[in-house]
Parts: sequence; C-alpha cells; structure tokens
Amino acid sequence: MSLSSFPILGMAVRRYLLAHLLFPIRRYVDLAGLQKRANYVSRIASLLGEAHGDMRFRDVEIGHLTTAFNAATRNAPSLRSVVAMYLKEIGEHQRRGAIVDSFHRVSQEQLRALANSGLVLPIRPIKDQEDAYGKYQPLPDAYVAKAGRIWAFYLTEILPNLDNVLGYAPEIERVVRSPRKRVWAGRQGPRDRSTVKAQRSEMWVDFLKDYKWRASDGEVIESIPFNVENEFPPRSQASLMALWAVVQGCLMQCLLLLTGGRVSEIESLKRDCLISNDNDVQAGNNAAERFALPRLVGRTFKLSGLKCGDERDWPIPKKIAKALLIQQNLGRLVGVSEESLWVSNNRAYWMRGRINVYHFTTAFPASHGIEHLLDETYAHPHRFRKTIARLAVLSLSGAPMVLREIFGHSDLEGTMKYILSSPEIRSELADMAVEVQTEQARDVANGLDHAGGKAALHLRKVRDEFFNELRVPQNERQQRRRMEEFVEAKLADDSADLKVLFPGIVCTKPKAAVGACGLRDNVNASSCQATCAYFLALPSLRKETEQTIEWLISQLEQQKIQENPLLRPWYAAQLIDQISIFPGLKEKYRTDPRCIVFTKGLGV
Repeated sequence: MSLSSFPILGMAVRRYLLAHLLFPIRRYVDLAGLQKRANYVSRIASLLGEAHGDMRFRDVEIGHLTTAFNAATRNAPSLRSVVAMYLKEIGEHQRRGAIVDSFHRVSQEQLRALANSGLVLPIRPIKDQEDAYGKYQPLPDAYVAKAGRIWAFYLTEILPNLDNVLGYAPEIERVVRSPRKRVWAGRQGPRDRSTVKAQRSEMWVDFLKDYKWRASDGEVIESIPFNVENEFPPRSQASLMALWAVVQGCLMQCLLLLTGGRVSEIESLKRDCLISNDNDVQAGNNAAERFALPRLVGRTFKLSGLKCGDERDWPIPKKIAKALLIQQNLGRLVGVSEESLWVSNNRAYWMRGRINVYHFTTAFPASHGIEHLLDETYAHPHRFRKTIARLAVLSLSGAPMVLREIFGHSDLEGTMKYILSSPEIRSELADMAVEVQTEQARDVANGLDHAGGKAALHLRKVRDEFFNELRVPQNERQQRRRMEEFVEAKLADDSADLKVLFPGIVCTKPKAAVGACGLRDNVNASSCQATCAYFLALPSLRKETEQTIEWLISQLEQQKIQENPLLRPWYAAQLIDQISIFPGLKEKYRTDPRCIVFTKGLGV
C-alpha cells in the first residue's frame, strides 16, 4: 500500500516477492520471511520514490540507494546485512531470468560495503574484562519493585480470568466449524474462511460483553490499577489475545528474574516444564499446592554439544508454579498443537510456540508507564540475569557457588568475573564488607566477658586498659556509647582483622602475624586450633562446645577406642582443647570422673 503512488517501483517489488516465493535461491521461505522482505524492500522503494519519483531499479544510483537504505534501517542497525542480502537477491533473480529489473548500477562490492558501513566490530582481544561481562548492568531497584507489583497483579488477578474466558474457546470453535450450509445468491455450499472468521469474532464480542472480570477476593475488576496501553476489559478476540500476550510477557520476566535463565532457555520451555519430586503433575490451580519444591525443567544450549541442549532445572516459588499450570492449560484450550509453553499472537506465527522474550522485556516499561524508572538503558533480558546475581551476592552466603549452579557456568572464575563486572555490585560489596566487619566487632565486644579462648583473655585486657586510660567508671563500661568507642578504637580498625571462621568462632590474627595455621596473610580454617592465641569463641558457641565435649567422652568410653593406641590419645587431646575454651566448662569438667580417667597423664 505504501507504493500505491509509485506503480513501477511497486510492480518491481511484487515481481521480486513472487519470484522468491516460486523460485527461492537457497530454500523455500515461510510467510514470515516473505513479509520481512516485503516490509524492508517496500520501505526502500518508497523512500526512493518520494525522493526521485517513480522509477525502475535499473535507474537507481548508489548514492540514492545509500540514502534510502540508511533511512530504512536507522532503527535496526543489526539488520543492515540482512536487508542488503534482500537487495542482492533481486540481482540474483534477474540473472536467473525470473525478473527483468534489478539494481544494475550498484555492484556487489558496493552492496557489501553498504551492509558493513554501520557495523562496529569488537576490539580483539578484549583487554578489560569489564567490557566483556559488564555491558548489561542490574535493573534499578525502583524499577524491579514497581514492575514486580504489576507482574504480580497480572499473574494473580488477570491470568485466572483468562483461564475462565478461554475455557469458552473450544465451544466457539465447535460452533463455527460445524458442517452447516449457507445460502447465498440462491446457491448452497460450505461457508468460506471469511464467514467463519466473522462468526467467530461476533461470538467472542457477545461473550466478552457479558463476562465479569473478578479479582481473587471476588470483587469485579473495572479497570487496571496502573497505566497500560491495552484495552480493558477486552471487547474483542483481538484485544483478548493482546491481553494474554502481556500476561505471558509478565510470566517470562518473572522467570528471567527468578531463575537467571538465558533467553534461549526461557523461550524453549515446553508445556511439561513443571514437575514435582514425585512427578505428580495435575492440571488446575490446586495442583501446585501439593508441590514440596516446584521445579522448572528446561534446556541449556550455550555449553551443550547437543543440538537439543542439555536438560537442567531451577527451583521456583509456588505462586509462579500456579501461574505456569494455568499457562499450560490455556495452551490446551486454544488447541495449540505444538508442545511449547508459550503461545504467539503474532500474525506471522499465529497460535504457534514461537515467541520473542526480548520484545516483551523491552516493550513492557513504555507500555506500562514505568520507563522513567530505568537508568536510560532499555530492559534487556540479560539485565534480569545480572539483577538476580546482585541480589544473591548481597544476601546469600556462598553466593558464587549458588550462582554458578543457577547460571550454568562451566567454572567459578567465570561466575566471579560475571559478578564483579558490575561497578554497583563492587561498591555495594565494599560497603557491606565494612558493615559486616563493624557488626562482627560489636558482637565480639558485647560478648567479651563470657567469651572463650586465649584471644578473649587478651581482648579483655585491651578493653580494660582502654577504659582505664579514659578513666571510665566500672558502671559505665557496658553502656552502648562506651562500647562503640572501644569497637571503633580497637576492633574495627586495621589492628584487629576479625574473621568469622565458623558461627561462633572468630580469628583475631592481625595481617602481619602468624597463627596456628602457619599462614601470615591468610587463614586456613581447616588448621584452626582452640589453643591458638588468636582463637576466640563467642558465648553462642558454649552450648555446642559442651555437646562436643560429651560426644568426645562417649567416644572415649567405647572399648575399641580405649584399646587403640593412636585414637585414644587423639580423642583425649581434643577433649582437653574443648574443655579449656570456656572457663566455666573447665571448672565443670575438671572434677568430672570421666575426664579425670581419660585425660590422666595429659593434664587439664
């Protein structure tokens, strides 16, 4: 239609498309491929006609074509090579005799240069790892919070209604596809496709007109409680399918954020992707209630040597499992034959399993009025992967190992580079390290009077000397303000490098000292000894220490241990070390007959 004012150019484009449909150069193309060729070649032809009037392809100069080509691909620089290939196809069809008009005045080299003129090749080798891993940064917290509330509304309030509405789809299809005859112009015959389509549309309009969209609390939903471009409530089949597409996009974004999955892993999910430990999957909203740990099963392709990829799984919340169950059922209701979890409403792939995650993540902010919450960078799907990485690093112990498993990385080094490529994460980790150090110092100072280990004796002496120098009375030394002064002056600075080796066990070894582990700069937790001068046990460890003592005694009471000349002294030495950690336990067990017998000759 854009070429209606240029009949010569329009005819040339039509003949090229017909030639490519009947005599493809490499392989037969589907409707989507032809439509894409029609869009871009028609756009270039229309720009040529507007600038230079109606003309033949053979009369186009390279300068004219360059201007039109650049304008047609301005918003899609990555497609320049593809569009240039379409122009080359015109010349190939002319050479084969399928058409008679092509760009005679433009050489293959000029077309190749045209395709590569907007291409920026990466610098190799990459010198800075941040360039490789840091292109996409985590999404802003404000955006995730606002988008998360919108996703939750669609999945908890709208998706169950879609389950009810699309449950009517099989009945509509049964009616419109019934073998009834029609009478037209005095003749009887089967209804044509346009008649079936019109009747289907009328039945959907009648049904949607009377349907009441209800929230989870039973109240009628009159409107969407946030900015949205889609019509609500939908009044036609087209607007209904557009609403379902938005809901699918919200489910995709939730899965991207919760699993950290790659785009290919989310797009390739099958309808049977949701399983439980007992493989008991039932359709319906109540099935997810029986899941102990719902898991999403998909495939990863990046590191796989198989075309079909390697199977893998991710844990997901029960609410998302419920949404997935409804999505699975919707695919069955509309009669999609493919086994994909997703259902496309794109006209080129109508009711098929081909869907574009990138489109839904990048179009969502503008269509819902939250684009201003982004940091002037679009919501690329990879940013969801970086977001879950940031949240995990700042909240989980052992986050790198967890993320390596979730992301499917081949080695831990790649995961660490992935995490530390974000300047924001590096800054937050540095701030968190200071906060953790200060919090550890407060725990040590507040429990110092009841702490155990040789380091506790030393720190109590340091604390008393500090307060004596300041002439702080005894009744004020436990006050929070005074304790903060001690923490800041003696524990939170570089003079005491506190390290939590195990819950309740703190190493106080300064960086320049050598401890029982034999290391100067680092600490080997596996070589940590209770007799070390830098070993400090917090009061919270006392109960566990007493349990350890009782377990050691129970081992020493066994006949096989008593008769073993190596194990008996080893267990006895461990018993002595554990008893000596806390003064109170030492006083308790030094008179215990069991300890006296087992530690005789070793000294307690």
